[in-house]
Amino acid sequence: SKLIVTGLSQGGLAALINSMQSNPWASIIASGFSKMMEMPLRNNHRQIIIPGLNKRFNPISIKKKIKESDTNFLFTFGLKEGGDYGLDAKKNITQKFFSNLKHVVVKSHNGGHIYDSFTIRNFMNQHQDSF
Repeated sequence: SKLIVTGLSQGGLAALINSMQSNPWASIIASGFSKMMEMPLRNNHRQIIIPGLNKRFNPISIKKKIKESDTNFLFTFGLKEGGDYGLDAKKNITQKFFSNLKHVVVKSHNGGHIYDSFTIRNFMNQHQDSF
């Protein structure tokens, strides 16, 4: 009876953009967004290409939209990932960025660029009273 939007990698970014507009009960973003995306040259041609995306959906505007949302968010990163997501997992950059938002959980797991079923299951179990 509850809508959950989820995505991995490029699909994770798409799920985040969707969630900020559709306000689902929960949104699971697996390696699809990092606070580090605000840095020049961090995004590449393999990601979603929408004209003006970085102006409308930059980390500050995303945080503001999430703060105003009722959606429960889970962001995950793998410690065995390469690039920005792996660095984010190790340094908890996005976790620190969202630390003051009660309905946002950011977790690093021991895997790579994957859906981590253990982390997702724990998130869902913590919110099962809301179903």
